[in-house]
Amino acid sequence: MQTHHTRTLWQQNYHLKSRHPQEGQQWGNDHAPEIDPNTSDKISIYKGASAIKYGLSTLGGLVVLEPNDLIYDPHWHGEVKVLGQTNGRTYGLQTALRKSTRWGNTKWTGSFANSGDRHAPDYFLTNTGNKEQSLSLLWSNDHVSRSYRKFYYSFYQNEIGILRGSHIGNLTDLKEAFTREEPFFTQDTFGNAINAPRQNVQHHLAKYSHKYTFSDAYSLNVDAALQVNLRQEYDVRRGGRSNTPKFRSFII
Repeated sequence: MQTHHTRTLWQQNYHLKSRHPQEGQQWGNDHAPEIDPNTSDKISIYKGASAIKYGLSTLGGLVVLEPNDLIYDPHWHGEVKVLGQTNGRTYGLQTALRKSTRWGNTKWTGSFANSGDRHAPDYFLTNTGNKEQSLSLLWSNDHVSRSYRKFYYSFYQNEIGILRGSHIGNLTDLKEAFTREEPFFTQDTFGNAINAPRQNVQHHLAKYSHKYTFSDAYSLNVDAALQVNLRQEYDVRRGGRSNTPKFRSFII
C-alpha cells in the first residue's frame, strides 16, 4: 500500500510488545510506508503522552498495525479477494490462510497488484503504473503453559512509475508546466511499462518474541527484530544510464 503521510512515524507492532519502528522511512517524509494492509487486523493511533511508551521520537503521533491473536484450530481457514479498478486497469489478488498444527498456530498472507497508466478526464498520465507484491508468516506457540512464543516475517516489494512531467529540471520548464493543459511527456494511449523516472522498494522484517511466566508476579520477555530496507531511485539520464540507480538507500 502506498499512502503519503507527513511528520508521522509508522510502526508495525504485531502484538509482540516490542518497539521496532518502520525504519524504511528514514530517508524522508515524502515517501509512503512499505506496508501491506492485508497483514493487519487492527489499526491504532497514539498521540501525545500515550505514544511515549514507543519512544521519545513518537510524540508527534504514530500508527500501530497488528493482527489478531491466533487461536488453535486444526482446520484450514482463509479468504481470497480479487481486486480491480478501471483507472489504470488495475488488477490484483489478496489471500490469507490460517491453520494450527502440533508445532503452533500459523497465518499466511500474500498479495500482488499490477496497474498501468492512470488517466485524467482528457489524457493519460504516462508512466504512473506500479507493480506490488508481498507475503508474510505469523506463527505462535502457547502449548507450554508457562511459555508463549511468537514469530513474524514479512516481505514487501513495490516498483513505482513516476510521471515524467512532474520532474522539472529548470525554471523555464517549471513556468511552462503551470500553464500547460497537459503535463510534459504524456501519450495518447494506455501503457503498462514502468520506465525512468521510477522507484524500486524492498522491505524485509523478522521479529521474534518469547515470554516465560515464573509466577503471577514475575515473567521474562525476550524480543528480537531485524529489518532490511532497500530503495533504488532511477531518473532519466544520458548515456544509457537510466537503468542505473541514481540514488540507493540500504538500511538494516
